[in-house]
Amino acid sequence: HSYSLGLSQIITKNLIGGLTLDVISDAGYLANPYRFIRFIDPTNPKGYSLGDQIYPDTRTSTAVEGRAKYYLPYRAAASASYRYFRDTWGIKANTLEFDYTQPIKNIWILEGRLRFYEQGHASFYSDLFPIAGSQNFMARDKELAASKNTTIGAKATYAFLPDGWKL
Repeated sequence: HSYSLGLSQIITKNLIGGLTLDVISDAGYLANPYRFIRFIDPTNPKGYSLGDQIYPDTRTSTAVEGRAKYYLPYRAAASASYRYFRDTWGIKANTLEFDYTQPIKNIWILEGRLRFYEQGHASFYSDLFPIAGSQNFMARDKELAASKNTTIGAKATYAFLPDGWKL
């Protein structure tokens, strides 16, 4: 099941804001069948052995995002957004993003983006478990690990025929 509620509001003639709430509930087989956990095994020359991941059968996640876009002179726009995420697996994440768009005449659009992302790990994630079956749930999937990254992006768009085809 997926539920989404959004609200947007014109605040001034140059500023628009919005708020979104998303709730997703999943049930069934949620593990990746192609990934395995590692556990300490002194009998193996590598020092570890592999086992199947064991995930919970359900997951509910909630995300709240606030965003604002401001119209600047010369048809430019700047925007900012913040998103908070948490789920029943113990993952919490924060995303902060800034965007800038600058059209030049009717031919070019220049865009820039700066994004900060930070995520905690799932309560049952580990790169190396002490023994096989040490917990009810065990995962080594990198999407469930803690991570932190910063993204910088730039884009230039050229309108080949800004006024369309003329016949």
